[in-house]
Amino acid sequence: MPYYKNDEDDLYWIDSEEFEHVIPAGYVKITNEEAEPILELHRNPPPTAELVRTDRNARLAATDWSQLPDVPQSIKDLWAPYRQALRDVPEQEGFPLNVQWPVSPSPLPWEQQ
Repeated sequence: MPYYKNDEDDLYWIDSEEFEHVIPAGYVKITNEEAEPILELHRNPPPTAELVRTDRNARLAATDWSQLPDVPQSIKDLWAPYRQALRDVPEQEGFPLNVQWPVSPSPLPWEQQ
């Protein structure tokens, strides 16, 4: 499949070179090997701050039960540092591309294998 890219690494591809006349101005033909890193970036985009915060918020919500009024203080104390570490995730160096997720005191559903 012929691939074409512009200066911003936007890709354009067509099923057949017969249709090259529809390629927008500013795009140049590249090899499949040159297109692969760009395609991989589209397949697996780097995490955005919004996506990481959404993940963090889901992890917090999954542990909200641990801070309810009828939960023993020992359980609250066990989970509070984990929850604080989740709140601190956006302050990590490398956020949002390189996040070190805190380990929960007890396995959560997504941590079980």
